[in-house]
Amino acid sequence: MQPIGKILIKNAGFTLIIAVISMTLFKTVFSDYYLPVFWIILFGMALFTAILHIILVKLTSYNISKFSSRFILITGIKMILFLAIIVSYSFLNTNKAVPFLISFLILYILFTTFEVVLILPFFKNQSKK
Repeated sequence: MQPIGKILIKNAGFTLIIAVISMTLFKTVFSDYYLPVFWIILFGMALFTAILHIILVKLTSYNISKFSSRFILITGIKMILFLAIIVSYSFLNTNKAVPFLISFLILYILFTTFEVVLILPFFKNQSKK
């Protein structure tokens, strides 16, 4: 299987695990904080993470020396886009801003950690070549 296929499978599995855990928590412990927009955030973040990771793998597969600058560029673009989403939603829905921000932060931390864990083996394999 090609690295892109592995990326997509791991991303789908990770997203499914988060979805099941989130559904369980929102049905039991955090039922007062449930936002229907959570699922849009979850699957949007999963899609965005997969797309950016695939772009990063394709860009660096030919020239590993440019990995750092491209990773920082892609991470910066992602952060600016996410910040725009956070600010827009918070201003449009001030009464639901706190649960939204907490959900977004948790998902951002989870997907950023997942992305770094996915990138490390690829980077190690490329540096051995």
